[in-house]
Amino acid sequence: GRLFKIFSLSAMSLLIAGATYILLWPPRLAEKVPFENVEVTRLTKARSVRGIISTDGNHIVYWATENGQQGLWRREIATDSIQELMKPDKGIYHDLALSPDGNYAYFIRSTEKESALRALYRVPLFGGASVKLIEDLNGKFTLSPDGKQVAFRRDYNSQEKCALIIA
Repeated sequence: GRLFKIFSLSAMSLLIAGATYILLWPPRLAEKVPFENVEVTRLTKARSVRGIISTDGNHIVYWATENGQQGLWRREIATDSIQELMKPDKGIYHDLALSPDGNYAYFIRSTEKESALRALYRVPLFGGASVKLIEDLNGKFTLSPDGKQVAFRRDYNSQEKCALIIA
């Protein structure tokens, strides 16, 4: 008897305290859900676009297709200014990444044929010429966290093999 009453009263007190905490603690209910209120803004006028946003959120780098030609641009979001990084031509862009420090755009590009030999290029985001880094890539690539290495796939079609390469 008596021990059961003490245990029951203790358990009931804990349940009431827990329920009060859950129901009346306002900071838990006031947490905001990320992307709850999203505003969509069109950033380009091109018909076919693929882009990435910088880690600091200040600019986007994108390629766009207009009149059958693709080019590469950087748009500064705060000032709405656009800088051409690569002139539009018949080449095809296949993948795009930004260096961890945000100073370079890396991209895979081929000639006008989709199946043509692809190469990895790097272009400074704030002006300068592009540099071809690696030829004969297939698919996508990834940069190391420090931006000093790149991993990619190379196919050896005549041998029916492929390799993952770190350069």
